Amino acid sequence: MDAPFHQDARDIIIAWQVTGATGVQLYMDGGLYGNYGPTGTQQLFFSCETKPEQSHDYKLVTTGGSGASASRTLKITATNNPPT
Repeated sequence: MDAPFHQDARDIIIAWQVTGATGVQLYMDGGLYGNYGPTGTQQLFFSCETKPEQSHDYKLVTTGGSGASASRTLKITATNNPPT
């Protein structure tokens, strides 16, 4: 029997396009997920536990190029709804 707040996991898609850098590093919840080119997309598994709310942090950091590194952090939260 499923927990009352359980939902199937879903994928999310993160897309980026940077200028002035040769690539990006993608981090998920603080750990390095991978290195990619300056333009791309990545489909990521988003697990939803039986908690009422589940969050993950995704961070993109530019690499290479002549300027200073830049970054962007996304916090994605899924809220489970109780059955009606």
